[in-house]
Order: sequence, then structure tokens, then C-alpha cells
Amino acid sequence: MAEDYLKIPGISYQFSTTLHAHCPRVPQLQYFCPRCDEVSCSGGRQPTHGFSSSLQSVVLAASLSILVVSTHRERLNGGYSASKFHPVDMAVPKLITDTSSLLRIVGLRRCSEVILPPGEFDGLSPASTEKAAFHFTKYLKSLASTPDHQMSIDEAFSKLGFAALKQEVISSNSLLLVYLHSPMQRQACKFCEVLSQPSMLDFLKQGHIKALGSSIQTSQGSSLSYQLGAASFPFLALLQPGRGSSDGMKVMFKSEGPTLLKMQPTQLLSFMTATYQHHLAFVTELEARRIEREQEIELRRQQDAEYEEALLADQERERHRQEEREREAQRIREEEDRERQMAQMEQDRLSKAKEMLRPEPSSGGARIRFVLPSGQKVDRRFEESETIGALKAFLILHFSEENPEIRNIGLTTNFPKQTHNDESKTLKESGLCPQSALMVQDLDA
Repeated sequence: MAEDYLKIPGISYQFSTTLHAHCPRVPQLQYFCPRCDEVSCSGGRQPTHGFSSSLQSVVLAASLSILVVSTHRERLNGGYSASKFHPVDMAVPKLITDTSSLLRIVGLRRCSEVILPPGEFDGLSPASTEKAAFHFTKYLKSLASTPDHQMSIDEAFSKLGFAALKQEVISSNSLLLVYLHSPMQRQACKFCEVLSQPSMLDFLKQGHIKALGSSIQTSQGSSLSYQLGAASFPFLALLQPGRGSSDGMKVMFKSEGPTLLKMQPTQLLSFMTATYQHHLAFVTELEARRIEREQEIELRRQQDAEYEEALLADQERERHRQEEREREAQRIREEEDRERQMAQMEQDRLSKAKEMLRPEPSSGGARIRFVLPSGQKVDRRFEESETIGALKAFLILHFSEENPEIRNIGLTTNFPKQTHNDESKTLKESGLCPQSALMVQDLDA
């Protein structure tokens, strides 16, 4: 077997002399994509990374034409020899190789987009995937016979792309039904009629389930077939979001190809219903756990709030007790200061009284008899030049040793009735010489 390679940036096309299984006269053409490590023959599916399929088709058609011409010439010459090529056969691949070198310099992707612009379903952008979903829904609606039937199909199948619908499914904990349609499959249209049956549409319009359909001839359908490992078509799968936001989607049910086509609608619906019930139990468990977590969080929040409230109350009581202790301490300090001041004033008053009072003369002067409020009589001699203040100083010193003490003293005489409050007058000026009896009064009483 002889082989040659046509190398273009991103894709290597391998020519093999092995005859194609479906056409013994046409050699099989294989191509290899180093970006996704996929190898397929000219009759299989192409790499799914979104590279320009139109440009690949052009290159494949040109290469295949070269091989057909070479094979036909060798058969006319009496036999096929993979090692003998006509000069024209060698020139055309060289021309293609030189063209690929030029495209490498200019940019293959840019040239392919200019020469062969991508179709409306190429790429995985939100706009392209939404168009693909809308196109499939439109196809299903074409199979419906009444406007109400078409409206049911609109309600059952989503118009969003897979990426957007996946986020919606994860946020709502819903099942995702993915149907991949192959227009090349003869019985695919018959299965689409099964999908558009009222019982199936009623199932898809339930809560916690979303449906997405797409053709494998679109980039979205091709990408989903690769991700889900679809080996034959039509393909149907029920996907469940993972427990975590980063767990992806889990395949709960999958059927494809002849197995799916041979399945009765009631049997398929029963399988899907069982999967749906299992998912509802899963959602109920998640909801119960969510409610339990929320209740635990609310209980913890209430406990924290009660603790904070009790702590604030304890702090408030402690603050009041501290303020009360501070007020009591302040009162005690003020009382001590007041007592200290009063003691100092009393000491000063006694000292002043001692300074004012002269020694008692042995004879002469004025003999004064003090009649105290208690009835007690106290006699003492004073010099005639001493003042009324000296009499009160004597009484101050006398009362300092008595209990109770009289601090505000008043002096009066009964015959004649007279009050002696001017402390600057002498005894002689007050008419108290040579002797007199003074009534002592407590002016604070």
C-alpha cells in the first residue's frame, strides 16, 4: 500500500490505496486533524472543532479527483500500482502544497472566511446555537397539523442554545432532554413525529424539565454528539445537573439509533417518566436539604440574635452598676471632702475662738452668768474691754466639748430685755458690767 500526505496548517490529509468499502472503484480517502486527534474516511464524520468544513470539502474533492484519475489510468494500463504516478498527478498535489504554503502566510482561517464564509449554523456563539434550536423547532412545527399543536411544540422545546439552557437547568434543578436529529437518517422524520405527539409534549411541558433539539449538521448538534458520545442517530438523552455548580451534567437516560427507533412511544415515555420521577425525588431531597440548611441558618441567626441581645442587656446592666458604683464613690468622696472641710472649718473656728478669748481675771471686770438651753448655769469673769465676740468664743469652746453642740449662738438679757448680737461691742458698752446674766439660745433650733 502506497501513501502520500497533503499537509495544510491544522489538517493533514492522508491518501490511502485501500479501496472504499462502499465503492470498490474509488480509493478510500482518510484525513487526520492534529488539533483533535481524529481520523476518518471520506464517508465518515469530520472533526468537530469547528474548522471550515467548506474549505475541507474543496480540498478533499480535489484530492479525491486526482486519485480517481490515477486509479482509472492504472486500470487502463493493465493494473493498479500505487508507486507509479503520472507527472500530471504529481504536479497537482505540488500545486496544492504550494497553495497551502501561501495560505499559511496569509492565514488559512481568514482566507477561508473570505472565500467561503461560514454558514448561519456554524460556530457555537449564542446567536448560532439559538438559530439551530429555532430551526429544529420550526421543523417539528412543520409536522404539526393544527395551530394548537404547533403552539404545544413551541412551549415544549426551548429556543435557547445549549450553554444558556444549561445554566437555566442548573439554576432551576431541572432535567434537560437533548435530541440530536440526523436529516440523513431515513427514519429520523418518523421519530420526530413521535416527539411531537401530544402525550410526549405534555410530558415535556411539565415543571423541572427542559427540551432542546438540534440537527447534527449544525455546529451545536455536532458538538453535542461529540460530548455525549453519540454513535448513531437519532439520539436522545436526559441530563441531570450535578450536585455542585462545577459538577457538570450527568446522563440519566440515553437511547440512540436502531434501539431508539424500535422503541414504542409508550415504552419510551414510561422510561422517561421513570427517569423524571427519579429526578423529582432527587430535587425533593435537594429542596429538603436546602430547607433544612435554611432552618439551621435561621435558628443559628436567632440564637446569635438572642445571644447578642442578652449580651447587650448584660452590658447595659453592668454599665448601670458601674455608673451606680461611680456615683456612690463620687458621693463618698464629696461627703468625705465636705466632712474634711467642715472639720477644717471647725478647727479654724476653735482656733479663732482660742485666740479671741483672754485668760479669766481673778477679780474685777465683769462677772457673767450663762444660762444654757438645758438650764445649766456657767459663770466666768471677763475683762470689761472684752467684746461680745469673746463671750461667744467662750461658749464655742465650752460647747465643743458638749453633746449636742450649739453652733449658732444667740445672747439675750431678760432685765432689761435686750439682744446682744454685735460681737464688736465691749462688755462695758453693752452694759454687762460689773455682772450680768445672759440667756444662751440655739438659733438653729
